Amino acid sequence: MTQDFWANEGYSVEFDIFFDTEDWDPWFDDGYAKLMKAGGGAETLLYSESVATVGDYGADGWTHISYVIGDSGIYYLEFGVENVGDNDVLSAIGVDNVAVVPAPGAILLGSIGMGLVGWLRRRRTL
Repeated sequence: MTQDFWANEGYSVEFDIFFDTEDWDPWFDDGYAKLMKAGGGAETLLYSESVATVGDYGADGWTHISYVIGDSGIYYLEFGVENVGDNDVLSAIGVDNVAVVPAPGAILLGSIGMGLVGWLRRRRTL
């Protein structure tokens, strides 16, 4: 599953994720989340779990991921599961609370601007 979005430098991408499998060694199914910049940027692996890391019939708990964007642009956030070596047993990931969060400075600047507009309007009516 892939979603594209615009983010400015300093914004963060945040989400919660888990991996769950009913598979076992030697079929090392895996789940992942990665971020790619449009136009051929490098992939950034944000999350990766597999049967090798959670164990046979294993799962990890919910994990919160937060990644700060280095350059403004269009990005692709991809979540996936790879079924390795068999088609008998499936693995899954769960994803929730996906958000692109503005940099704290942008929030502060926007708040100051909104307050200034309100103050100017109020001042004109007096």
